[in-house]
Amino acid sequence: MNANNDGDPESTITLTANIIVSDPSFLQQVNKALLIDSGIFQLGTASAGSNPGVNLTLSGGPLRFSGNISIGAAGPTNNSNAGGSFVHSNGSVTNLGSIQGGAGGNTSTAANAGRGGVGMNLTNTVLVNSSTGTIVGGAGGSNNANSTTSNSTRRGGAGDAGIRISSGVLDNQGSIRGGRGGSVINIGTGNGADNKFGGAGGAGAILLEGTHSNSGLITGGMGGAGRNFGFNGSGGGGAGLELRNGAVLTNAPSGTIVGANGHPGVEGAPTVGGIAGAGALVVGSTLVNLGVISGGSADPAVTSGGQAGRGVTGNTIYLVNAGSINAGMGLSGAPGVAVQFDSGINTLELRSGFSFNGSVIANGSDRFALGGAGNGTFNVFDIGPTQVFQGFETFTKIGASTWILTGATSQLTSWSIQEGVLQISSDQSLGDPAAGLSFDGAGLGTLQATSDISMARAVVLDANGTLLTEPGTTLTMTGVLAGPGRLTKDGDGSLLLSAANNYSGGTALKAGQIIVGHNTALGSGPLAMDEGTTLGFSVGDLNVANAIELTGTTDPVIDTGSFTETLSGAITGSGTLTKQGDGTLLLAGANTYSGATQLTAGTLLAAGPNTFSAASVHAVASGTVLDTGGFDQQVAGLSNSGRVSLVGSSGSSTLTVAGPYIGNDGVLALSTSVAGGTSVSDRMVLDGPVNASGHTTIEITDIGGLGALTSGNGIEVIGAINGTTTTAQSTKNAFSLSGEHVDAGAFEYHLFAANADGTGESWYLRSSLPATPVVPTIPPTPTPTPTPTPTPTPTPTPTPTPTPTPIGDDEGNIVDDQPIYRSEVPLLVALPSQVRQVDLAMVGNLHRRMGDEVPSGSRSTMRVSDDAVDLRESWIRAVYTDMNLSQSGPGQAQSDGHVAGLQVGTDLWANANWHTGIYVGYLGGDIDVSGDASARNGRVGSNDLSSNYLGAYATWRDNQGWYVDSVLQSGRHHYDINPDTSPSQSGKATSYVASVETGKAYPLNDQWVIEPQVQLIFQHSDFDDETLSGARVEQDAGNGWIGRVGVRIKGDVIVDKVGHVQPYARLNVYRAHLDDDEATFVGPGGSAVLSNDGGYTSGEVAAGGTVALTSSMDLYGEVGHMWDISGDTRVEADVQASLGLKVRW
Repeated sequence: MNANNDGDPESTITLTANIIVSDPSFLQQVNKALLIDSGIFQLGTASAGSNPGVNLTLSGGPLRFSGNISIGAAGPTNNSNAGGSFVHSNGSVTNLGSIQGGAGGNTSTAANAGRGGVGMNLTNTVLVNSSTGTIVGGAGGSNNANSTTSNSTRRGGAGDAGIRISSGVLDNQGSIRGGRGGSVINIGTGNGADNKFGGAGGAGAILLEGTHSNSGLITGGMGGAGRNFGFNGSGGGGAGLELRNGAVLTNAPSGTIVGANGHPGVEGAPTVGGIAGAGALVVGSTLVNLGVISGGSADPAVTSGGQAGRGVTGNTIYLVNAGSINAGMGLSGAPGVAVQFDSGINTLELRSGFSFNGSVIANGSDRFALGGAGNGTFNVFDIGPTQVFQGFETFTKIGASTWILTGATSQLTSWSIQEGVLQISSDQSLGDPAAGLSFDGAGLGTLQATSDISMARAVVLDANGTLLTEPGTTLTMTGVLAGPGRLTKDGDGSLLLSAANNYSGGTALKAGQIIVGHNTALGSGPLAMDEGTTLGFSVGDLNVANAIELTGTTDPVIDTGSFTETLSGAITGSGTLTKQGDGTLLLAGANTYSGATQLTAGTLLAAGPNTFSAASVHAVASGTVLDTGGFDQQVAGLSNSGRVSLVGSSGSSTLTVAGPYIGNDGVLALSTSVAGGTSVSDRMVLDGPVNASGHTTIEITDIGGLGALTSGNGIEVIGAINGTTTTAQSTKNAFSLSGEHVDAGAFEYHLFAANADGTGESWYLRSSLPATPVVPTIPPTPTPTPTPTPTPTPTPTPTPTPTPTPIGDDEGNIVDDQPIYRSEVPLLVALPSQVRQVDLAMVGNLHRRMGDEVPSGSRSTMRVSDDAVDLRESWIRAVYTDMNLSQSGPGQAQSDGHVAGLQVGTDLWANANWHTGIYVGYLGGDIDVSGDASARNGRVGSNDLSSNYLGAYATWRDNQGWYVDSVLQSGRHHYDINPDTSPSQSGKATSYVASVETGKAYPLNDQWVIEPQVQLIFQHSDFDDETLSGARVEQDAGNGWIGRVGVRIKGDVIVDKVGHVQPYARLNVYRAHLDDDEATFVGPGGSAVLSNDGGYTSGEVAAGGTVALTSSMDLYGEVGHMWDISGDTRVEADVQASLGLKVRW
């Protein structure tokens, strides 16, 4: 035809009459864009006798049809030939009109009627069926049974597909329908009604290979009528769609695919219907449904034979449903099967907007998937053998969407998360824990928990996976995490991992908190912590060996809670590390991170040398502890508002601060072997040029130092190198010593800024003051007297501040450094002498203890009354004595105080010459002590004494004035040592005193006598050990003898209204020879002895007397004063007094 062969690029053929094509080769090759417009007329092919219908065969294009095309039917009667088809290949066709396949041949003699022709049979063709286009498959031919009574088989012809495309493309916007099946007509009765089968309806579209779309309507053809005794004889309805050989069809939201309904009953069997067609039959292909796919329904009037069509059926299907898939209605009016996977491995992917009317039945090895880009919700209660979704083996989350699982199921739903987000609020939404959980695919999958969830299921990271927790929620995973993938934690909530996990891809903490409950909870790979994230712990004493990278520049947090935890992997990166929680975090790795270290709670403890990052500036908040563990460490700077501890077993570690040091009233704790100048000590070294600012208190822990006299610079505790300044040459206030001193053995160690010669910026502990020469005082040259002027009132000269007296020789040269004793040294050194003086106050002498015997006869007799020969005496006296002691031994102790108490005694036996008895007594008092201690000479504290006594005496007198008095005394002492700068200590002691005294009175006249006296006293005392900070003190008081030589002048006078009075005056010299008192200070490393010679010579003057109150009662008393004469110990007493009352009975 010229329209096909002329030179125009496009041509149109317009029909002005019906055209019947009898030549099958008509326009076989279309060479250009050609529009055939039939208008109101019809283009078709003709039937030829008994031949099959003639096909309209075309190729090439683009080819467009507008109007009606009717393909030729088979011969009109008595043949089984098929109807003709529209055939096209290798081009494109657009249908704007109506295309009808040819009908199959009718018959009245043959067993089978002819099959209808395909509406369009296309190969390698792109078909666009526009919204106005209609394509219908050819109907099957009818079979006229002529009312036979034979049960011979007769069949109507099958309807054929609306379209069939092989290796082409369908874009359906209009209507495609399969051909109707041919019926068996004139069915007889009796046996003649058996084996008469209507033809099956044709499929709406059969697509082999290729990618296709439907936004219109595709329906199957209804089956033909028939009868059969065994079952219904009507032909089955055609499927709306058949996909095979890898074909892919997307059913658009406006698209509808429907299987043909079942045939209604026929004459003679009105309630027996035909089988409905499936919405789609898919074999080895992919169907994406965004619209509606429905199976055909059984005719509502039938009661048997009819079956509902499945929405989708087939095998090896990939089915995506974001629309509606419906089963046809069955005989009961209820939906049947919406989807049936028969064999092979099938996948059902649900996308947002899906729905099913009817059940979805898998074959046991099929996959259930939630996918797409749109978010959706799925109720897992619908999974199970009696639920909507039956028989699936695996469950997968794919696509970028978020799917929310609701409800609960006990089924084994082994979920695999490959992409997007699977959101749960309960572990039961994931099914039986035995099914596990996996992350697969490209590693883009996320499990999101929106509430507190605990799951025991195993998790396999075959690819990377993300666990996302909502704020305020905790996802607890007690099952094992395994696999080569990386675990990412996202979301502001918490993830608790408590199993011995072995996944190897590492952990990325993007947000929120990971809480570990096992050493290997983080698997074997590294942990990357982003800004603002937290690593926490659910149990104590874990050792997490994973390397940690701080990825940002601000603060990831390690929160130990109240536990003690260890991080033994290396911490790297540029982020800031913040330690929280009241517990202890041990760092055991070779850490190199460069961000700051913020210690806001608890303790950060080094588990080995150089585990603190040398590149990190450390900040220690109030109430927290940075502990080097006794190992050498280096930091890039240090701000100390809490406690920095270097205390360890060796006492020789160094903390190097290679940057600014700021003391915000924090504490620096060091361990030191507190001994001489060669002692080892922890120290902080400031490596400059930097400055130490603020104020820091240094605490010293003695690790075994005995205490000794330091020499030179002493023990370095703060080192300053390379230009560092520490205020040692200015205000000297950057550092101070806790308690102002450290006590070890007998010594106090003080903190000194600068070297011994006053230079440098380092700080030292010293137990001695530096040796300095004694500079003699040179009188100033007198100033010439100026012209007299009125003399102003002189300004009082201020008292100069005393300085420590240096220890020098006669030429004024220092021979030794001056030791700094601890404040307890003078107190302990003074104690034995104090106790001895208290013992002497209680023993006294005969006349101080009991007074004189007042005669009852003439004043001149001066003898004991004969009336008193056998009288016993009982007495009580109050005792008071001042105590002023000066000792020249270590500490230069000076005592100033007094004791007072009572003594009560009685004779147990007496005769003319003897009085023997016992006494008890108590003395107590407070004695201030001064001395050389704490780098100064002055008050150091006081000793409180409380002494109880039991004594026995035997006194002999004769009528010639001789007497001998013997005393044995035992004392029990309780004392409190009260240093002004250290805690008080309590102790006990015992003492024993033996005294023998004799004298003889020589008359001077009838009223006065002179009485020489001699007394010898032995003293012994034992003291308990004392435990002080840094020492145990063993006190060994010296034994010794005290001799007294004295003379007494006594009178005997009668005073009016008073009676007998015997006044006296006495002068004594005391000489004490005692072993040294020794105080042994015992420390972990040995002991040191401080000795003091207690010997002395003192003089005493006293006056007293006895007054006879009655014939059987006397009042007596004495007041005295003692002064020192010589000795290493100087003994004085401003006042010694006693007042007693004696009765005879």
